[in-house]
Amino acid sequence: MARVELKKDALVAIIVAAIEVYKKECYGLLVGEKGGNRTLIRDAFGFQTAMRDYYSSSVFEFRERRVNETLKLLTPWKLVGDFHSHTNGTECLSDDDKDFLLEAGPGFVSLLVNISRTKKTSRWKYNVEKKALSGSIGRKFFVKVQAFIYDEKEDRIKKVPISFPKKDTLNRRMRYFTKLQRELEKARKEEKKSVRRKRRLKKKLSARE
Repeated sequence: MARVELKKDALVAIIVAAIEVYKKECYGLLVGEKGGNRTLIRDAFGFQTAMRDYYSSSVFEFRERRVNETLKLLTPWKLVGDFHSHTNGTECLSDDDKDFLLEAGPGFVSLLVNISRTKKTSRWKYNVEKKALSGSIGRKFFVKVQAFIYDEKEDRIKKVPISFPKKDTLNRRMRYFTKLQRELEKARKEEKKSVRRKRRLKKKLSARE
């Protein structure tokens, strides 16, 4: 069975690209290596000049070719797929996404990144049934990543398992920064109370004068 593994650098690059243009969509390329049914994604590169709107993201074909040629000179890894985001929307590939994946051919991996606002902290975990990796970035964004390929034997596009071995490391960092974020919010609230208290005292003093 085909499966995908994400390295930390790749996941970080994908998340940053998606958050940078939120609520619009992002698009980028995935580089890594393939062996048998396993695709190892080592890094990701977002297109800063993609034409984005709230429902789609595209890149001029000549720019994509230019980037591919550059990657050959700068990294030993190969182009293994692409990624794009859907914001507050469907968790399935659109018809255009499917057409592109069919054109790309067997073995090409397409990562769908769903991103939405949240006020909760969610641990990074993998849902075996939904074949989705998900978690929160602080208490600001909730991210879900799914991997799709075109299976030539079955002649269909299907979702494949995706793994991220560094989940525990990421969760420790998230817990640490979430704690700091809560302490900062608490300090801000206390500061606001102090400011309001000072204002009330000034008003009382002014009234007595």
